[in-house]
Amino acid sequence: GGATFFVNHSHEAMTSDDVVDYCRGWLHLRRNTVEFVPSESAHGFKLSFGEIQEFKRNRLSKKAFHIKIGEKNQNFRGRSNTDVEALLIVALYNNFARN
Repeated sequence: GGATFFVNHSHEAMTSDDVVDYCRGWLHLRRNTVEFVPSESAHGFKLSFGEIQEFKRNRLSKKAFHIKIGEKNQNFRGRSNTDVEALLIVALYNNFARN
């Protein structure tokens, strides 16, 4: 099983609710991988769960979430731009990572 979400990927640090530099794409959560496939650029990624240090909602904006890879955060926001969607994405990742 898996789930797919259309998301905005921020190219800047998330210090507020305003995101100016971003691209859109598909975030695929699957049993063993997380994959981001951008629709407008070439900086997507595919990661195994072992490569992810952290996957959680942001402290400053609960509408956004991040995936920490090494020392770098990849920041995202769901299409609905709501804290409920970010919470759902993080909860699904946590469920897939446990199983």
